[in-house]
Amino acid sequence: MMYELISIRVGEQEFCIDVQSVREIRGWTAESPMPHAPDYLRGVINLRGVVLPIVDLAHRLGFPPTSPSARHAIVVVEANGRMLGLVVDAVSDIFRATAE
Repeated sequence: MMYELISIRVGEQEFCIDVQSVREIRGWTAESPMPHAPDYLRGVINLRGVVLPIVDLAHRLGFPPTSPSARHAIVVVEANGRMLGLVVDAVSDIFRATAE
């Protein structure tokens, strides 16, 4: 079975996300903070009328928190029927891989 994956960079680490989960890749947009939210949840943005939670993927994975700038990207993914944005350092490539 072939998988199509998107390679992302978080800090010095490379990770992959299934292309079928990715809805959009966009440049950094400042978020509105959410009171009483977990520390890895940076806040929310308005994405064409949809309130989209923004997760600091580095912080969520146990790395130091990200200080986003114009060079960062937001990968909008759908997981378990919910949409959320992941702050990543870079989107590198799209490639195919097998289960092996």
